[in-house]
Amino acid sequence: EEKFFQLAQRSHQGSNYTEAWSFCEKALNCSPQHIPSLMLLALLVRDNEDIEKASSFYEKALLLDAENEQILQILGLMYIKESRFFEAQSYLERALTINSEHYPSIYALGLSYFSDKKFRKAIPLLEKYAENFSDKDNLPWLLGQAYYQIGQKPLAIPYLEEFIKKDSSYKCFAHRLLGNCFLSSCHFKKAEDHLFKSLLGEEKDFRMYFDIANLYLTLGKSYKAIDFSRQALKIAPYENCCWQIHLFILNYLENISEKEVFKQHSIGGEKLASMLKNNCEQQITFPK
Repeated sequence: EEKFFQLAQRSHQGSNYTEAWSFCEKALNCSPQHIPSLMLLALLVRDNEDIEKASSFYEKALLLDAENEQILQILGLMYIKESRFFEAQSYLERALTINSEHYPSIYALGLSYFSDKKFRKAIPLLEKYAENFSDKDNLPWLLGQAYYQIGQKPLAIPYLEEFIKKDSSYKCFAHRLLGNCFLSSCHFKKAEDHLFKSLLGEEKDFRMYFDIANLYLTLGKSYKAIDFSRQALKIAPYENCCWQIHLFILNYLENISEKEVFKQHSIGGEKLASMLKNNCEQQITFPK
């Protein structure tokens, strides 16, 4: 079976997948318990995005070696990619029960918890991985976001500052979070600097403009704030938080003519009129 498996590996490396499949089957005919051949068959069907069939091959391998943390970790990553977090976590938690120091599973389980918005569970796993390895460029971004999401903004700052030093398309989003961290601690100049840097990326998010509007509103610079709330509305005209802050600023400025225009606006005119009437009693909902 080893000879056939080696031929299968060469065929796979040469992108001859049909031949690789054939050699794997021959290896398994010689030895139905040959785990490397089952793993390669699983990889071949994963390449074709047949997750269920790939899972069946990995499960066959697990029946032969129930404590193989590598197989469990591969299954976990496969289900993370499919956003099937319950299954991913089940396999990865099992892997760590077998070997609590299996770092590929530690990272994968942390990633699964993060993707599933279980940030408090993700943080200790991702930090444990970060303490021992530096091969994942996205770790500072994941940890910065996780701390931000649970409201621990001072702990988010060093991770986000580390991440913006890297060459990443997500850098603009890290600047946005940093801006909000510094705004929360009343470091307004740093907040302004990072929030404007968030606009330098190719992708424009309404929240970037919303946050700058909120900064200037906090500083009492309402005429500056309204320019950015208008930009937020252009990008996301159906977002309630954009209307809330815009109408709040209009009320503050007592811009009667523009308020009357918004009352007649085709997008939820009655709702907007109601929001305008009760504006002083409403708390603005801040997007995350």
